[in-house]
Amino acid sequence: APAPAQSQAPAPAQPKATPAPAAAPRATTAPAPATDGAYVTPLVRKLASENGVDLGQVKGSGVGGRIRKQDVLAAAEAAKAAAAAPAQAAPSAKAPSPAQPSPLRGQTVKMPRIRKVIGENMMRALQNQAQLSSVVEVDVTKVMRLRARAKESFLAREGVKLSPMPFFVKAAAEALKAHPVINARINDDGTITYHDVENVGIAVDSEKGLMVPVIKNAGDLSIAGIAKKTAELAGKVRKGGLAPDDMAGGTFTISNTGSRGALFDTIIVNYPQVAELGIGATVRRPVVVNHPELGETIAIRDMVYLTLSYDHQLVDGADAARSPRVKNRSSHAVANGPTGEVMSPPIVHSLRQQIREHIVEGIVSGRWQPGERIVERRIAVELEVSQTPVREALRELETLRLIESAPNKGVRVRELTASDLEEIYPVRAGLEQIAAELAAERLASDASALVPEVAALRTADRANDAEAQVGHTVAFHHKLVMASGNSVLLHTWESLGIEIWTALSIRWLGTRQRSYAEEHQELIDAFLRRDPRIGELVKEHVLNCAPRA
Repeated sequence: APAPAQSQAPAPAQPKATPAPAAAPRATTAPAPATDGAYVTPLVRKLASENGVDLGQVKGSGVGGRIRKQDVLAAAEAAKAAAAAPAQAAPSAKAPSPAQPSPLRGQTVKMPRIRKVIGENMMRALQNQAQLSSVVEVDVTKVMRLRARAKESFLAREGVKLSPMPFFVKAAAEALKAHPVINARINDDGTITYHDVENVGIAVDSEKGLMVPVIKNAGDLSIAGIAKKTAELAGKVRKGGLAPDDMAGGTFTISNTGSRGALFDTIIVNYPQVAELGIGATVRRPVVVNHPELGETIAIRDMVYLTLSYDHQLVDGADAARSPRVKNRSSHAVANGPTGEVMSPPIVHSLRQQIREHIVEGIVSGRWQPGERIVERRIAVELEVSQTPVREALRELETLRLIESAPNKGVRVRELTASDLEEIYPVRAGLEQIAAELAAERLASDASALVPEVAALRTADRANDAEAQVGHTVAFHHKLVMASGNSVLLHTWESLGIEIWTALSIRWLGTRQRSYAEEHQELIDAFLRRDPRIGELVKEHVLNCAPRA
């Protein structure tokens, strides 16, 4: 038989780990010899090429030393084992060890004192209260985005980390101001005490058991203030340095059950408080949202369940359902002002501001005459609040020279002028401050776009042009929302309401020729023409401020 063509001979063996190049196409199907002269079948040659086996290095086990399929496969497996050896020498991740039985199994031990105290408190709460829970779902996407954007600069500026908890505490404090029934207690003599402070306890799971340190006056603290106080109390819990005063005086409690991965929990109220808020785990998932341009669409959002457990002896189901909704709106306002995506933006007022506006409205409308004494008890009864926040609101107005204090005679109404109202409500300076803060914190992409509207608002005010004031106020708000990914502070909408009140009151004091309703209807109509949604909120605000007959 003729010798095989030279092109069919395999390449000379090379001492290298990489596969040999595939043989050139064969001219015939005759068996090819191995490097040692043994014949190799096309099947074996193809198998060697696919597995990167150098046939010159394979010892055949067939008749006359012929290389068989099994020899090629064995050589391929040996090469794989050799390559895997170095990787096996490297440290590998340890497999999770099986859970070890606790040494407490089968034991009878004395209950720790702190565990006994916690248990007694839980049983007393259930025995003395008609407890039940209400659960709502909240979209906290913008809160989480704000936190992600600001956490590094916040840490550098404030010295503490920015967690989601301060946002929930702030929102809860605003809800407590709006719904004092959940910031109360039932006394042993059958009376009810509505607290005039928001002392929010934070349930902490420590090695010693459940601890509830209290953030005092949380309603008066900013996000930064709450974050610092939370970090301080958490540090005391870790180091075992909590003092009795740190856990005393709470009026409402928040329990972060989501830190353990729970979606929500039916928490037990911290007796003698009448309500407690549970925060579930924040979960990113697809939900249906109402987009201003796309309509109903599906988006990935950060969602969380809020559970409000409450004492049904004092709190009705309707109150419990409204309270988490206020927390929902407040959390949006804290992070983003009006969102325009999930719900209509609210006008958020603190209790003291509501009281202050009530007093101002009474003075402007003539219900209180100059020199007449303003009685704290009368205002407290009218607004169904305690006298302490009324006293604080009066001190604020006295500082602004709206009222004057007479020794041993309380406070009295003084003569009111337009300049007084301008000092009470420095709206335009507030707008400039908001724009400056946004630019300083780099929260607005184009804060400079707000400056022209502020200047135009000043010009319109000097010209006493109500229509122009309305237009530039709405334009400022729209540009504010567009320029800022998280919008602004809680009082964005307060400023809008105050803007209307200021413009009207100054003109009304100057003329006193038109009725309250006529004067306000003019601006309401102007706002409705510019933006119906804002117009409806303005109308609601004006009606709330209307003088009583």
